Amino acid sequence: MLKVIVPVLAMVFLGTAYAQDTKSEPKFVMTQPLAAALQPVNGKVIDTKIYGNVTVVRAKVMGADHSEAFFIMAKNRIFNVDDYANLSQLNIKSQVNYAQLAQKFPNIGIWPGNHTFPKNEELAGGITQLIFTYSLLNGCHACELAGIANVGFNFDKDGNYIGQQLLSLSPPPISTSPDK
Repeated sequence: MLKVIVPVLAMVFLGTAYAQDTKSEPKFVMTQPLAAALQPVNGKVIDTKIYGNVTVVRAKVMGADHSEAFFIMAKNRIFNVDDYANLSQLNIKSQVNYAQLAQKFPNIGIWPGNHTFPKNEELAGGITQLIFTYSLLNGCHACELAGIANVGFNFDKDGNYIGQQLLSLSPPPISTSPDK
């Protein structure tokens, strides 16, 4: 006798498909747009998390300085949150405390990688904001940690990507380790 699975909920939008039966959690289904986004970095899906109409995918990648990447799958777009084209549009010099940080770390910049799943904020007008934390490094990936940058990726109520914004810069965390 065959077990019949009855889909209760199916959500399909650019790059993602989810199906839920009556006895389990939603199951992620790889789609062609996501496969195309993962191909340049040899990405393999590790985990996913749904935020309303937007899905964040954590993937194992081949990287010189990090082994995981996060992809946002909006209704109208799929992108890697560490894509230099996105990060280079952020103006860290516009932040109030940039001068103070740059005084101590003259080569400060936002560097990709080393994330966790984002925090989720619901803003006015049905806007969903996914907040990723980035390292501020003093010139290179192996250089001194100069601080933390929080970047918000914003989506309308239908899951369309509408832009990103640099939310804050903060100094590096204070180490409580006895050897520091």
